[in-house]
Amino acid sequence: MKHDTSVYAEDNMSWASRKVLLMGPIGQGRKATVAALRECTYDVSECSSTCEANSLILNLRTRDEFFDMLIMEDSLDTAKESTHAPLRSLIKAVDCPTFVSSTRVDAHVVRQWLSLGAVDVLPAPITRNSVQQMREHCALRRKKNQSPDFSQEGSGGAPPRGGRW
Repeated sequence: MKHDTSVYAEDNMSWASRKVLLMGPIGQGRKATVAALRECTYDVSECSSTCEANSLILNLRTRDEFFDMLIMEDSLDTAKESTHAPLRSLIKAVDCPTFVSSTRVDAHVVRQWLSLGAVDVLPAPITRNSVQQMREHCALRRKKNQSPDFSQEGSGGAPPRGGRW
């Protein structure tokens, strides 16, 4: 199914220099993701742990700034129950749409991430097409949130937080 890109044209113009927090293990996949995001003129902050991510979030908030998107690269650690609480609190703290890049995009992985608060799970590595898909997702959510008859019931994904997206 082809998307009507005219719906997103105005919104995509405003995505230049948006702040993105990228969390995941250091490696080739992360380098490719950073390259794709920077090619699309995103301002990328990188971190490897929830502790480091929380520090970056707090640092921005002291300057009254925010991240526009969080991208988490899935690792084997997410399968452990002990990591769920820190990940859930990070997703809540960042207060923006959270996307997951995973080498495994099966029903179990998708369910797990959606239950933690992610809005979408995309195949790794993130490419320019994936970046466009994330933009379109955010644009549709923002458009729905601005609609006077929009109801959060049955809207799917994480509920809008902070009213910025």
